[in-house]
Amino acid sequence: MILLDGSFAAGLHEEQYARLHFIIASYVGALKSRHARFAHISILLDYLKDLRFVSPFLNPYYRATTYTGDQIGYLCAGRLEAPLSVLARLMVGNEMSAQVSASGILRQGVLVEHRWMARYSQLLSETPHLVNRYINVIAFASWANPQDYERFLISLDHDSQQRLQMLLHASPHADRAPRTTTVRG
Repeated sequence: MILLDGSFAAGLHEEQYARLHFIIASYVGALKSRHARFAHISILLDYLKDLRFVSPFLNPYYRATTYTGDQIGYLCAGRLEAPLSVLARLMVGNEMSAQVSASGILRQGVLVEHRWMARYSQLLSETPHLVNRYINVIAFASWANPQDYERFLISLDHDSQQRLQMLLHASPHADRAPRTTTVRG
């Protein structure tokens, strides 16, 4: 059973159904990636995750399945705006999500990338930080749908484009991203 926040589902208009597709596909995709390959092992991992000394070794696996779910959700949504707006909404809530800018999230992503305390807190978390999920979806879009990525990139100011390029170089998708990107001067 998938439970959605009532205010989120009620606030969607027909042209925003891609956001709903992202949420459902992200959840189902993460669940499917967690159980599809290693069904018997994943049952064992679910029991082991309650042991505190094992968690730091299992958490990267659970974070990876969340990233995979987000990527599947992006592909099901069909456009980059949907997952980015959903993740912004998860970060700050329904009322303030319209005021969240991509440049602010990218600035925070650079801070998280270079601070040891933020990296340590991520190590202990079973789910990836929302900022990392946001950047991961952008990095995946740069590889999976370069036109969608270019539209997003053009909407950013010069400093934000540079921050994004720096974050993409640290991404697992860095070797698959398009070599030429538009950076306005």
